[in-house]
Amino acid sequence: MRRRPVWLAAALVLLCAAGLWLASRAAKAAPCCSTQAAARGDPTLTVIANGTIQPTRTINIGSELSGTVLKVNVDVNDSVKKGQVLVELDPSKLRDQVLRSQATLAAAQAKVRQTAATIVEAQANLARLEEVSALSGGKVPARTGLDTARATALRAVWVSVQMCADRSPIMAVHPPCHRKDRP
Repeated sequence: MRRRPVWLAAALVLLCAAGLWLASRAAKAAPCCSTQAAARGDPTLTVIANGTIQPTRTINIGSELSGTVLKVNVDVNDSVKKGQVLVELDPSKLRDQVLRSQATLAAAQAKVRQTAATIVEAQANLARLEEVSALSGGKVPARTGLDTARATALRAVWVSVQMCADRSPIMAVHPPCHRKDRP
């Protein structure tokens, strides 16, 4: 009979331990609430959150020209409007390129004028020699001189025709074109 009170005491201790354990779990799970007296005022809401902000819209921009950036008018996360100038490039290289192009154009125009003058001169020289030949009955100038004048006039015209086509200054292999209109 002595064993029965020992078992009963052990069961009672276990029951008390289980009750304490359940009570401590319930105390931890209970919501924490605070109360405050009602007062008039603007409603406020504060949200504290962790995470990464993603933009609603991302646009990659690029310039049609390359060059040195002179000024950047916007910063990261700035709001921009359509048509707003974002970046300004240094125009000095473009101005230099325009001046070089104008000089090349002036040189080409001068070459055209020079070629036209050469044609006029060669044709005038040929006409003069043909007139002298007709007046002298073909005795003056010599036939070789007349042929030379004809060749000079023809060469001057040929040079002006050659100026109409742009020719490669070097010998090279051109890479194949991948165009839809060519097989």
